[in-house]
Amino acid sequence: GVVFVVAILIGTPRTAVILGLVGVFSGTSFSWCFGLDVEARKDGTLGYNATLVGCAFAFAIPDFWWAVLATVGAAGMSAFVAAGLLKVIKPQLTLAFNFVALSTLAFIDLKGNHGGTRVSGFTWNSVLPQMNGVECLAAILNGVSQIYFVSSPISGFIILLGIGLASPFMTFSTLLGSLVATLLAAGCGADLPRIQKGIWGYNAALTALWISFHFKQMGYIPVLLLVCCGAAAATAAFAGIDVVVERTHGVAPSCFTLPFNSVGLSLAALQSLIKGIYAVAQTKQPSPECGEQC
Repeated sequence: GVVFVVAILIGTPRTAVILGLVGVFSGTSFSWCFGLDVEARKDGTLGYNATLVGCAFAFAIPDFWWAVLATVGAAGMSAFVAAGLLKVIKPQLTLAFNFVALSTLAFIDLKGNHGGTRVSGFTWNSVLPQMNGVECLAAILNGVSQIYFVSSPISGFIILLGIGLASPFMTFSTLLGSLVATLLAAGCGADLPRIQKGIWGYNAALTALWISFHFKQMGYIPVLLLVCCGAAAATAAFAGIDVVVERTHGVAPSCFTLPFNSVGLSLAALQSLIKGIYAVAQTKQPSPECGEQC
């Protein structure tokens, strides 16, 4: 946790670390005061969504003190939403953060952009030739840092180090996810400034991180293949949702982590379906005791 705080502190906007800490304190305090899901509070699920609320409001709400007030209320509410979702949806990923953040921004009617004026979706004119190796590496690391809605290659590197303390394989998967998204977005002609800031990479990085943890029992090679597919799907989902947000003049500065949630929940649902089919097939197989009579 301390490593991630340092990473957020280094990135921009600078207020993200303050609002992130306000968010996690508010979310954890609300969950403790109202006796919400104890296990989810201890493992950081409730606090993580609350932290994302604070980091997102750091760039979405220009006035710092209004951002602090909004973070206290919204982060506290995210704990209730997350605890409620955990009763019906597992994993709930960052659905609570998205619901609370988007609802709050809609309520206060802020019309902004994550990364400023941009072209949404793909133009199908590759911008890869406009990026050199150093710029591409910076974009990939920015994609990792944007997990906490800050932009800095150094922050991205530190976040990877923090993940590596838990699992080097998860670090590699996260980096691979951001790489796939960056190359895919650049190859399909996405907005170059936002590619460089990592905005096209963070949903894929999050998806890759979650896949490498959730499906780790499958083995390294299958997981890496799934990481690449998941990262590509998250990038495509980001492109689609980004167009909707732009064309409808939505109050959201970005689609936040909705692409990650859509891909992650789809994979979790597919996994449950396959397990269900396998369980049914197993029950229909004749038992060894039946012999030739079955």
